[in-house]
Amino acid sequence: MQTAKVGDFVVYYENADEFRELKREIWTDGAYYFETDTAQPRIIDLGAYLGLATLYWKRLYPASHIDAYEPNPSSYALLRRTIDENQIQGVSTFPVAVAAKGANITLYEDKQWQSTMGIIPGGWRKIQKTTPVVVPTVLISQLLSGPIDLLKMDVEGMEYELLRAADLTRVANLIVEVHPREGRRRDELVALLAKQGYHIEQREDTNRHGVGLVLFVASRT
Repeated sequence: MQTAKVGDFVVYYENADEFRELKREIWTDGAYYFETDTAQPRIIDLGAYLGLATLYWKRLYPASHIDAYEPNPSSYALLRRTIDENQIQGVSTFPVAVAAKGANITLYEDKQWQSTMGIIPGGWRKIQKTTPVVVPTVLISQLLSGPIDLLKMDVEGMEYELLRAADLTRVANLIVEVHPREGRRRDELVALLAKQGYHIEQREDTNRHGVGLVLFVASRT
């Protein structure tokens, strides 16, 4: 286990290359930046991993209320330690996957790049050595009650099922990492979100590890 200072926070991590890449994406490039009129936004983070996005939003909106979901047991332990050691208030964490249906789901874990744990064997690039892990789930339909200022998804390919199953009526902003996946088309998600009143910006990932990924930044404004 290693530690690093990020802003005013101490973060716990295992893979230094992965940590540096995510820190640049979230803290330097501001990939998860969003604007809201409330000082206490409600944020749901699907695929929280180490908590770098949670910390970023806490710096941006200190009084925010964040629900962070991370199904990888090793990553969840690091996330929980970061939240506890920094004594961060207003954050609830959940060691489960969020799914469209079912009580459990099989995800595929790479011990080195743990942020890529998802439903695609070998990872979305099909080059990883992954091991199947059965994890408990909570349904997306159970999460989206009441106004939500931001729903963020980094769920390694399961975004297609989740967005189709979700009632987004009360979700003001979406940030979704869209992964290439056999049998799924990005334009289907564009049409689905546009039909629900979102304006969508698509940002191509130019990092050498992220070629093919697209970040959807969507709002109703």
